[in-house]
Amino acid sequence: MIRLFTLIFLVAQSITVEATDTVVGGLSSKNISINTTFTGSKILIFGSIKRNNTEKIIPSQIIIEVLGPKTNITIRKKKKIFGIWVNSNPTRIYDSPSFYSLLSTDKLEKILNQAELKNTLIGKKQFFDEENKGQSYIDAVNAKIRIKINNGSYLFDNDPVVLKDETLFSAQVSLPANLMEGDYQAIIYLVQNEKVISSFSDVIKVRKIGIEKWLYKMAHEQSFLYGLFSIFLALFFGWIAQTLFRKFQK
Repeated sequence: MIRLFTLIFLVAQSITVEATDTVVGGLSSKNISINTTFTGSKILIFGSIKRNNTEKIIPSQIIIEVLGPKTNITIRKKKKIFGIWVNSNPTRIYDSPSFYSLLSTDKLEKILNQAELKNTLIGKKQFFDEENKGQSYIDAVNAKIRIKINNGSYLFDNDPVVLKDETLFSAQVSLPANLMEGDYQAIIYLVQNEKVISSFSDVIKVRKIGIEKWLYKMAHEQSFLYGLFSIFLALFFGWIAQTLFRKFQK
């Protein structure tokens, strides 16, 4: 009996020693509706660090990622042939996030060590396929990142995450007007001693509504009718423009 109690005590003690701090979070909104007047949106991501030992506070850092639905894209390099610039050398990039935003309390290189950066694939490293190290592929990925940054789909230079009293944190994510419909994953990482020790994730649902949803659904599910409808609209508005022009001429 004494041995049994001793064993229970040792197991409980080992669990207590191995227990770590955890992170919990939330979103100010989990649903975004896209219509004809949609110009973008801002979402507040907030949370707290649940301390295992309140007497011994371990210095902590926070990293937040927001990733849009994955898509396959083709990058082509411009090449001059016989004095004419043409698109050539197409490179296919698979499972590429349509949107990406990175926020943190400090620069990634200061928060995570090199081994952890490689293992977690947080930041730009996740866009590169480790098995494909050809220079043309690397150039294509860099070009894709540059294009996405220019059109506001990739955001790396955000305001830092605010961490108060080593416990509470908050950050604001800006979502552009050119959002793709789908589920956007928000991931919060808790970092201590240059390693990720806990994470929390939630989903932001982006959906089209109204005429935007109707047109999108028709274009993808009834492409023939969508084509006829587009031709009809073009002819109709052309006829209206011609009629108005003749009236103004008189």
